[in-house]
Amino acid sequence: MGGQVARSCWLLLTLSLTGVLAGNWSVHLPSSPICAVIGSSVILPCSYDYPQSSNETRGEGKLSTQGGGGEEGQQYKVLSEMWCLENSRCITPRYVFHSAGIFPDPSYQNRVQYLGQPGTKNCSLKISNLRQSDSGNYVFYLITSHPTQKMPAQRGIQLLVADSSSAVTASVSPSTGITERVAVRLACCSPSASPQVSYRWFRNASTTTRHDGQVWNISEVTSDDSGSYYCQIQTGDKVQNSAMLDIDVE
Repeated sequence: MGGQVARSCWLLLTLSLTGVLAGNWSVHLPSSPICAVIGSSVILPCSYDYPQSSNETRGEGKLSTQGGGGEEGQQYKVLSEMWCLENSRCITPRYVFHSAGIFPDPSYQNRVQYLGQPGTKNCSLKISNLRQSDSGNYVFYLITSHPTQKMPAQRGIQLLVADSSSAVTASVSPSTGITERVAVRLACCSPSASPQVSYRWFRNASTTTRHDGQVWNISEVTSDDSGSYYCQIQTGDKVQNSAMLDIDVE
């Protein structure tokens, strides 16, 4: 199981990298949600880059982790790397992982392994013995010694944990505290789904398709968007529905 998870994750990394950039800042994550089964392990493949010097020169190999001297060509080092849930800048009271070991989320104790080292560009994260409560939007964030620049807000990657390999599961991000005019992202998957599967989204008891696709991004929600949503997947003649997702826009 672990080898299959690793191979599929690296395939996602190779085929569907997306980055959130501002200048030389970038975080590369799979563009599609990652789907896994309760009790299994999963790797969230991740790599990053950042402005390494004041004149934006680039070295090869390992990123600089030592501060340089002088204003010209000042080198910037990685101060901390972290994974969190939901928050686009990881301003949160608990961390899934933090390189300084601060404020760990107790629910991930002894289940998380960071596969990178500060300054190596590898920010991949392994989560073992998955629980359904692990479903959510995982965000990687980086802090450097740059005096003025900070990494821009990150969208993250959605992890969906299903009861079984044949189950259909759906999630919404953010999962709580949804207010008007914020962006909402709904995602759907099934661990055993084939590449030919089709995805549709429905609202309440209506049979009218509201959206086609595995991911549904709503840029600015309003109170009119409050309701119950579910995802339907179809492979050939086989049709399956997810459980209802309740969205309450405050």
